Amino acid sequence: MVGFVFISVFIVMSGVGVTYYQIKGELPRIPKNLRYINQQPPTEIYSGDGKVLKILGDRSYMTLDLISPYFQKAIIAVEDSTFYEHHGLDPVAILRAFYKNTVKGKTAQGGSTITQQLAKNLFFSFEKSYERKLKELLMAFQIESTFSKAEILEAYANQVYFGKGAYGINRASQVYFGKNPSELNLFQSAVLAAIPKSPNKVNPINNKEASIHRASYVLQRMVEEGYIDETQRAEALRSELDIRKTNRKQNPDSYFLDYVLTEMEEVYEKDFIHFGGLKIFTTLDSNMQQAAHDAAKHHI
Repeated sequence: MVGFVFISVFIVMSGVGVTYYQIKGELPRIPKNLRYINQQPPTEIYSGDGKVLKILGDRSYMTLDLISPYFQKAIIAVEDSTFYEHHGLDPVAILRAFYKNTVKGKTAQGGSTITQQLAKNLFFSFEKSYERKLKELLMAFQIESTFSKAEILEAYANQVYFGKGAYGINRASQVYFGKNPSELNLFQSAVLAAIPKSPNKVNPINNKEASIHRASYVLQRMVEEGYIDETQRAEALRSELDIRKTNRKQNPDSYFLDYVLTEMEEVYEKDFIHFGGLKIFTTLDSNMQQAAHDAAKHHI
């Protein structure tokens, strides 16, 4: 089995090398600074009377020195433990994912490195195809050969989706904990690092129990990778999960917007909705909605 894996890895690597030169001209040009490719146009949602109800995908960029070291270690431990060793992809992880996806019929295994995820989210259309996947792999190689690991990790932390409309670590820190990324403690870092794998299911606002369970797994991975010890893990798990109180009840459009996004996600990819530069016009009359909200609030 080990021999098969190494032979397969060699074939995969060789195939990618040959194809790279065949389609190199089709790959997009990489900018001099990775932060520039985080600037995709956000999507805007409008009311029927022309008011902007929400801007999706809006975010501010944080340099790595402004992001908690705990979070940096947590996201690497759970998303890409060989981040500092590989050159864009992890062949063994890809083969493992391929085996589980095809032989066992499971679809939960992705096998993507942080660099691959960055390439996927920043460079290509949101279609699902083998051609796109191959270009994603080749672009990951280019990113790795052009930028340092610190630059790649920084760009990833600023573009990854954390649920509740929060793209990037700065928005996520504010949405869930009301603090800057540099202020995140170990447990909060684990909670946030747990989200990207399944943003809607394990974020602490939607499912506190699932969030804590997944954060526990992240902390265990940090122990296994040598980032923290068992004492730190145990202490972190004794922490209270204090989520920032939102103004959801004060926003009369919140539930309507949730409905709109749910309907959109039935048809389009989530990334396309947030970063397709769309202008979504709804039938909502914002003045009537506000009046109805105020009346209901007055009688409750």
